[in-house]
Amino acid sequence: MPQLPRLLFTHTIYNGIGCAAGVLLLALCGYMVGGFALAAVLSSGAMAVSIADVPAPEGHKLRQLLPAWLGTALVTLLVSASHAQPILLGLEITVVGFVAGLLSAWGRLLLPMGFSLVLATVFAMAFPLPPGTSPWGHAGLFMLGGLAYLVWGWSLSIALAVRTRQQVLADALDAFSRYLRHKARYYDAASSLDAVYLDLIREHAALAEKLQAARDFCFYRIRPGRRAELARVLYALLDAYEHALASQTDRELMRARYGDSAVMREMGQRVVEAADDIEAVAGAIVRARPVPVLPDRSQACAATQAAAYALAEPDLTVPEHARAAALLRGLAAKLFHSLHSARTLIEAARQRSEGSPLPSERELRAFVSVRKIRIAVLRRHLNTDSPVLRYALRLAMAMLTGFVLARNLPYAAHGHWILLTTAVVLRPSFSQTRQRHNDRVIGNLIGCVIAGLLLHVIHSPLGILPLLFLSIAIAHAFVTVQYRVTSIAACVMGLLQLQLLVPNSPFVLTERVIDTIIGALIALGFAFVLPAWERRSLPQLMKRVRETAANYADAALDPQLGPLAYRLARKQAQDALAALSQATARMLDEPASHQIALPPLHGTVSSAYLLGAQLASVRFMLDQRTADFDPPRRDALLTEGRRELARILAQPAAHDAPPHDPVAVDSSPDDMRELDVHILLQRRLAAAREDAQRLAGFAAA
Repeated sequence: MPQLPRLLFTHTIYNGIGCAAGVLLLALCGYMVGGFALAAVLSSGAMAVSIADVPAPEGHKLRQLLPAWLGTALVTLLVSASHAQPILLGLEITVVGFVAGLLSAWGRLLLPMGFSLVLATVFAMAFPLPPGTSPWGHAGLFMLGGLAYLVWGWSLSIALAVRTRQQVLADALDAFSRYLRHKARYYDAASSLDAVYLDLIREHAALAEKLQAARDFCFYRIRPGRRAELARVLYALLDAYEHALASQTDRELMRARYGDSAVMREMGQRVVEAADDIEAVAGAIVRARPVPVLPDRSQACAATQAAAYALAEPDLTVPEHARAAALLRGLAAKLFHSLHSARTLIEAARQRSEGSPLPSERELRAFVSVRKIRIAVLRRHLNTDSPVLRYALRLAMAMLTGFVLARNLPYAAHGHWILLTTAVVLRPSFSQTRQRHNDRVIGNLIGCVIAGLLLHVIHSPLGILPLLFLSIAIAHAFVTVQYRVTSIAACVMGLLQLQLLVPNSPFVLTERVIDTIIGALIALGFAFVLPAWERRSLPQLMKRVRETAANYADAALDPQLGPLAYRLARKQAQDALAALSQATARMLDEPASHQIALPPLHGTVSSAYLLGAQLASVRFMLDQRTADFDPPRRDALLTEGRRELARILAQPAAHDAPPHDPVAVDSSPDDMRELDVHILLQRRLAAAREDAQRLAGFAAA
């Protein structure tokens, strides 16, 4: 969990406070106009819509909230009118579960709306209409509360547009800082290289997610002033990440020769210092403070680079050590170039430098997530092999089972609470369901105790409102940080809101606990019904890794290709690699009988990651030593390299890796001019082919 002071300034906390303030404001307005009865209905409508209010660029906020508003109002009308007709009510609950599951087809854009529909169902089931109140009137008030919250959430997103951009950018900077700290372990001889690679791949997946969130905000509606400044910082961050990736090739041989040297430890220390500086920048940006003046690291970097050159110098004339020496010099040159890029990032954050020229917003649009709601997305999921359709059917059957069971238990079960627990715990993947099961059960047990104590002490509805505000804020703020905390707060939130809806209903702690356990067990049981085991998706993900790696290779080895097209190909390859890493991690939480062998998966991920580093290194060479190349000779080598890599990656098949060339495959842009740059390029391409062959071989396995 992030350190609490840092967390208080993040967009998740701001979003939680904003959601809670909107619900509380509507409750107070309703109370002043019509008492607690009106306040309870209005705040219920607002709360249901607020579930779909997750951080998004201001122009996309309505795409999240408008469907949730319309959907929750319709569900409230139908469920409220069906209280006396259990068969019809059971059918409606089944449809709500099915639709909530289908919404996962749009991913994070509409997935929260599924919870909104379920929460609206729970509120409508729990609230018996007073005599003389029509379902239309109740649904109208519920809809009014939802509409008021929609306006509130949309307005707040506009008011906090720049602030939210600062916060998501700071998240990306923090993730890059953590990535560099793991990268510094390369220089620690006591750390296993395999372990370092695995940790870096996990950090890479987390960093890719944070970078995409930052792109979605900072590359959207770029305007002169602070927005443009933040976009330039992000662009500089992407440059720094590219250079950091290019500086992590050919470590095994270099470590074997120089792993225990003081120079290697100093190089690791320089990387840690860069991570410290970037973390300081992230802390200033997230707190909306000026970036402080940071220590000048240039002399320390120059001294460490000189020491690396001096350490390698005697070995250059010894045949058995010449390659390791050249690798050390080349690594030092690329490392300190990447640290210079990190410094450029810091200067851009301090508004002392603009870094690389910022492309137009139209050009950057390709890097922003698509947020359009297209019904056509469902077409590819209308088959029984689709994980989306399977999840929708699972959720519908689980909610119907919970409803039927609740009506036949020997005590007056709260069917709505069983349904809510089932819907929250049952997730699209078994891994998420199992984790949610544990978090939800423990969180609900704690939440029930807290709510029971609060309701035992506080009897006034007016006294409940501040507690409701706090629980809503915490539930929203921690949903992507620590779900168990969200589960506790959401439990308290739901119980307090239900108490407002039905003030005179008794609160029996043991019954709520039993309902929670029943709902969680139903969800866990249905996780095995029409399951979508990760092993079913892994072959397609591995194919996607190969395809995007081939596209990235084609882009990286084309010196005429513009930087944006190259960046887009690199991003697609990194996204595919992150998706495979995440699916592999989820598979490890599934029953052993439904897992596949790990070595091919880990081999595919590590080989693709190293191939990406090799290609970034080639691009670095092409950019830094343009004047040293003979264009026809360079183009011939690159054309042959593209052809070979495309052939290797076209189909998964085992390939015999060529032997390593004893001469260095890397060089320093400054002091290795005596080696022909074309030979260096040829050897770097040979190293890329080796990684591509390993990638294809693991895919075949």
